[in-house]
Amino acid sequence: MRWADVKEVFAFKRDIFSVDLICIGFRTSDEGHYFEIDEQMPGYDSVVAALPQAFPGFDDNWWCKVAYPPFKTCFCSMWGSQKMAGIWELGPKDLCKER
Repeated sequence: MRWADVKEVFAFKRDIFSVDLICIGFRTSDEGHYFEIDEQMPGYDSVVAALPQAFPGFDDNWWCKVAYPPFKTCFCSMWGSQKMAGIWELGPKDLCKER
C-alpha cells in the first residue's frame, strides 16, 4: 500500500477476551476497502511513528481516545475524509470520546 492511496486513517480496538488490541486501518476506497495493522505486529511502532509526517493534520491524541475506556468498542478517525464509521454503521456509543 502506498501512502498516496490512503483516503482515511482510523483506529479502533478489539476486545480479545483478557486484553484490548489496538488496530489502525488505512481506508483505500470509498467502498470501504482497507488495510489493517495491530499493535502485536512487527513494525507497528515504526508505522505509528511515521503517521504524523505522512499525513499532515494527523490526530496525535488518537491513542487515548481509542484506548479508554477499556473493553469497550471505540473507533476514531485520525486523518482524511471520515467515512469508515458510516460504512461500518457505528453508532455514537462506538465512536471515541474527546479527551
